[in-house]
Amino acid sequence: MDILILSVVPLVAHDAVLVRPRGALTSRNHHQLHGTVLKCLMDSPTAVIVDLSEIDVADPCAAEVIPALRRDAAAGPGVNLLVCCADPVLAERLHALDPDLPLYPTTAEAIDVIHDRIPSTDWVHRRLPPEPASFGVAGCLVADTCSTWHLPHLVHPARALVFGLLQCLDRCPAAAVHVIASRIPDQLRISTYTELDSGHRAGCHPDLHARSQILTAGGCEVIRHTMATTTRHLSWAVLPTAPPP
Repeated sequence: MDILILSVVPLVAHDAVLVRPRGALTSRNHHQLHGTVLKCLMDSPTAVIVDLSEIDVADPCAAEVIPALRRDAAAGPGVNLLVCCADPVLAERLHALDPDLPLYPTTAEAIDVIHDRIPSTDWVHRRLPPEPASFGVAGCLVADTCSTWHLPHLVHPARALVFGLLQCLDRCPAAAVHVIASRIPDQLRISTYTELDSGHRAGCHPDLHARSQILTAGGCEVIRHTMATTTRHLSWAVLPTAPPP
C-alpha cells in the first residue's frame, strides 16, 4: 500500500518548520509531500527542513519531488529549504537528479546551517480582511514600510508591485489576504497570499502549480512568481534596494 504519513513540527526557537514524511513515497502520493512543504514555505519561516530518514522511495520517479521543491523554494520569498538524507542510495539518486542539492545527514546539522544563512534585517506581516478596501491598505502598508526602511525610491514601485501581486491571486469572497515585506541587504521581497477560510465558495480552490512571469511595477521590470495549494495561493517578487544611478 502507498501509505505516506506526514508530520509538521514547528521549531519555534529556530523560526523553522520540520516536515517528516514516513512510509512509502510513490508517484501516486508524492503530491502530498509537495503540497505540505509548499504550505510551509508560504508561511515564510526562516527555513523548512525536510527529513527523509523514515521514507522508502519505492518509485524512482517519486524522488523528483525533492528537486522540484528546491526550485520552488529558490524562487520563493527568502525561505531556505534544507533536506536531510542519511541513506546513501537515496542520496545518490537525489544528486543524480540535482547535482547541486545540499544534503545533511541529520536534522541537527541542518539546524546549524540555518543560522549561517543571510537573515532578513526587517520583516512586516499584515493579515487583511477579504474586502475591496484591503487593496488600498496593502499599498499604503508597503509604501509606509519603504519609508520606514529608508527606501524612498521604492515607495512607488513597491506600491505598484503589491497591486500587481494581489491582482494575480485566485480570489474568493471568504479569502483573507496576507501581505509580507522583508528585506536583506540588497533586496526587498514582497509577497502576498490568500487564505481560504470556512465559507469559501465551491470551486474556488486553485490548482497546485508554480509559475513565473515578467511584471512591470512602477517602471521596474521584475519577475513575479506564483504557486498554489488547495488552500492558499502565493505570489511574490523581489526589488533591488540599491537606488538608481
